[in-house]
Amino acid sequence: QIIIMPGAGINPENIAQLRDLTGANEFHSTAKRTVESKMQHINRVASTGSMDDYTYNKTCSKIVSALVTALNLKKDQH
Repeated sequence: QIIIMPGAGINPENIAQLRDLTGANEFHSTAKRTVESKMQHINRVASTGSMDDYTYNKTCSKIVSALVTALNLKKDQH
């Protein structure tokens, strides 16, 4: 079975509307927040790429919970 899963830009403010408009019941979201690295040495000359070497993205459990809550709240209101 192939499932088309909406993604890109999914957030607690729009997930319920996307479900209602598309009929989808599975979603992809990074639910991320930017975290500062714990590295103590900063070398401004050497870089590993175009992204900031001293921060990284991490899945945020509070955003994941907000996504689930948004779906459950809107579902109960139908």
